Amino acid sequence: MADGFEEQVLKCLEANASLAVQAVHEQLWGGLDGTDTLLNPNYDNDSFFEESDWWYHRNDDYKAWKMKITPPTTGWLLNIPPRPYNVPNLYIDGTFYSEMFARMNGDALTIYADGGDSADIVAKWGGSDVLLRLGGAATEYFSYSLIMPWIWNFFEQCGW
Repeated sequence: MADGFEEQVLKCLEANASLAVQAVHEQLWGGLDGTDTLLNPNYDNDSFFEESDWWYHRNDDYKAWKMKITPPTTGWLLNIPPRPYNVPNLYIDGTFYSEMFARMNGDALTIYADGGDSADIVAKWGGSDVLLRLGGAATEYFSYSLIMPWIWNFFEQCGW
């Protein structure tokens, strides 16, 4: 059993890679990065609103617009509470969310965002090791709801 334990955990992660991406989506929807910290910059301190374009000094208008297109809601998978009014969720038309994928990278499941403005978005909000990692609720969900049942099934197959 000990020889196959780690392999089974990696198989579980690989089999549930798309669920890991959904977990990151939910974290972002809740305004959180993978360290369970609210996304920063928020709408009140983002330099985007200092650029001379349509949204110049219109933070409050932007927040009202975002409330219409993506109102804060409680997460369905991880039960993450709704994000605060002034915190982004990095969702406008779904492009950034659709550019995320996960794959095994050695003995780790890594979540990537590739295409469009993904690199700029990820860099602005802390880098991939912060923004695109599984936070506390996601880690707990994976541990208790996915990995442990997988391991118990493996133990049973080994006759334990």
